[in-house]
Amino acid sequence: MEKSCASHQASMVFVRCVLWPDGIRPLLAGMDSASGYAAGAASEPLPMIQQSSQLVSVHLLSGDNYAPAMLDLIQAATHSLDLAAFGISSYWPARGSREFDIFTALLNAPALGLRCTAVLATHKRSSATARFNKAASVKLAEAGWHVKWAPQAHLLHAKFIQADKKTAIMGSHNISHTAITSNIDLSAVIRYPSAANEAAQWWNELLSKSKTRSVI
Repeated sequence: MEKSCASHQASMVFVRCVLWPDGIRPLLAGMDSASGYAAGAASEPLPMIQQSSQLVSVHLLSGDNYAPAMLDLIQAATHSLDLAAFGISSYWPARGSREFDIFTALLNAPALGLRCTAVLATHKRSSATARFNKAASVKLAEAGWHVKWAPQAHLLHAKFIQADKKTAIMGSHNISHTAITSNIDLSAVIRYPSAANEAAQWWNELLSKSKTRSVI
């Protein structure tokens, strides 16, 4: 068993060195040294873990700190917003978390002079997420967003937004009222020193493969 665990740990270190940029490695190392798994819910947010390097800074977002971080990112943008979404809902009830209405903040962004582009997942027409995405896409387009649809060959499951190609939030949160009030999700905000980074490259590749016309 000890040999198996040692082998597993070695393989994990190898994968991390290959797949993760240098700025994220200190964060992973800190999580390993903590020796244990964190647990929590929306009402009891996980503690925010923060590590920095000369290349990037990373903040984990869970529970109550996700929505404020999203709003800060949107409001701090000066040139552009890029959004990739598995699911996005335009329905935000008047009660409860109205002050954290991420969708309205997105709608207001083009009027601030930002170039706003969204790539949404293409779901089966009969699915609820397809209806949510379609309804949201209409409102985003009316507000001035350039809306495209991910290729059907592979389901876009990313939850990603970046401001000015230098600050990105990515993780498991969909853009919905449920995501910030009921679900247990985890995302990260990553700040890069320049627009030449892995997140911007990933976005550019996705955008090049996406289509303007909706198929749902």
